[in-house]
Amino acid sequence: MTGRGWLLFTARRLVALVVLLVVISFVVFSLLYISPGSVIDSLLGTNPRTPEEIRYLTNEYHLNQPFWTQYWIWASQALRLHFGTSIQTSLPVTNEIRTRLPTTLFLGLYAYILTIVLGVGGGISASWSRSRAPFRPRTMWQAPAPSRPAAAGPRRSVGRPCRRWPRWLPAACLLVSALLRSGTR
Repeated sequence: MTGRGWLLFTARRLVALVVLLVVISFVVFSLLYISPGSVIDSLLGTNPRTPEEIRYLTNEYHLNQPFWTQYWIWASQALRLHFGTSIQTSLPVTNEIRTRLPTTLFLGLYAYILTIVLGVGGGISASWSRSRAPFRPRTMWQAPAPSRPAAAGPRRSVGRPCRRWPRWLPAACLLVSALLRSGTR
């Protein structure tokens, strides 16, 4: 692929990412909007409420505005990374995210490294110990092939394994061909 092809590919992926984020944010906001109960009931819980408190919360959270206006206010503030204040701690949500971000990044990176090490290590270990591990290359080829009754005997027509694989999967075709030619019949 040329440089221009990569640029177009990346641009298409970024546009798809933006569209997906907008759709997901709209669906989440809509689900919160149509959920049973009111936002004021969620905020105040079982505490006694006065009309002044209800009026204040209605104005503070723009609950007296139409749905589209509420969504626009929420989305524009989210784009500026202003997520409001936490209901539980009464602190700005952005500050809470900022304080927890290092721990989250550490745990994510640790999990990524752990899965890479165990996954690659497990794959290498399985390839080295073919006699002990349940690694049978011929079984890998026979899994996608049509089934045959055991009484019909072993399947010997493996001359051209690539004709069964789709053209968009050339790596699997090459792998199967190499495994079949390696004497693991």
